[in-house]
Amino acid sequence: MKLPFEKVSPHETRLREYFAEFDVPADTRALNKPVCIMLFTNRSGSSLVSEHMRSTLQFTGFGEPLNSSWIIDRCEREHLTSFADYLRWETRRLYTHKPGTLLGMKASYGQAMMLMRSGAIPVFFDDVRWVVIERQDLLSQAVSFSIADQTKQWHSFDSGKPAEPVYDYQDIRRRLQGFALSYMAINMFCTVFDIRPYRISYDVFSRDPMAGARALAGYLGVDDVTFDTEVLQMERQRNSFSVEFRQRFLADYQAGLGSSGSLGGEDRADTE
Repeated sequence: MKLPFEKVSPHETRLREYFAEFDVPADTRALNKPVCIMLFTNRSGSSLVSEHMRSTLQFTGFGEPLNSSWIIDRCEREHLTSFADYLRWETRRLYTHKPGTLLGMKASYGQAMMLMRSGAIPVFFDDVRWVVIERQDLLSQAVSFSIADQTKQWHSFDSGKPAEPVYDYQDIRRRLQGFALSYMAINMFCTVFDIRPYRISYDVFSRDPMAGARALAGYLGVDDVTFDTEVLQMERQRNSFSVEFRQRFLADYQAGLGSSGSLGGEDRADTE
């Protein structure tokens, strides 16, 4: 039986079908520069961390370059024919944009496993500094994901009038369970590869993002960072719906324990 993180992700499946040569050849020239890989889950606060790191003069990247759709689009445009070619092109592009900086990227545990399985780590990325971003309040994370998926307002600065979200007990419960399994998979991934990551708590980071970014920079070996505050746009998206849906979920879950004994009412109808 495969461990949760060992399953081939949809990103890897699609890329293996797209590239005639997906695995990174052993004789590929290494990057020979440190790279920060931040393991994240949806609505974990990784975008806030990434925005603050990108706003400095000392760091570049911190996007999601391992998204299969983006990789295929870029390879079609740039006529790149292998996964190794893409990694070389993408890192060169980012370093050209901000020379002399330290590169960061976000990755799901499935994408990180893709780097391991393809040989990109350690053949190309030969010096990885691992970071894990997590939320202590998984229920708030699940509620946030449920709301954002309905409104399509993934960031505080997104334009357009959002649709009003609807409370959905089963949807929030499913997302809560998914996050719990994802964090377990991240921890198992780190364990079997003997990775001791730098851990960021979004709940702490969001109280003082600049202090959190400076602490992360220090871990990555950069003691003095300079921020361009004019490019910072993100704000916390917690609102009245977040509070209401969280409270309703807790009430419904606890009521379900008393009435059915089914640990949160797996057989309940969605609550409106």
